[in-house]
Amino acid sequence: EWWDYVAEFQHRCDSPDYFVHDDCIKDVYKHSKVDGAVIDRCMRDSGGLETDATNSFLELALGSQTQRGVVVLPTAFVNNVALRGTLSPSAVFGAICS
Repeated sequence: EWWDYVAEFQHRCDSPDYFVHDDCIKDVYKHSKVDGAVIDRCMRDSGGLETDATNSFLELALGSQTQRGVVVLPTAFVNNVALRGTLSPSAVFGAICS
């Protein structure tokens, strides 16, 4: 669903005016078959958008990132070894096959 959402967003929300409009997101949810209520609940439950509150999911991801030593993005792990920087398919497959 994520990649469907990304593709629909790029296709449907490409104008500066529509990009920031709530109807853009609702339209993309509909066409990518994403349940907007689930996304809204997740955002609300993880800290919300209305107050200056800590986002619990983001903090968990950042903590995991720090714990695993991810300091440069993008980063991929192959056999517990971090591949950092520009990740090409050949570099990742080379690491997998080595």
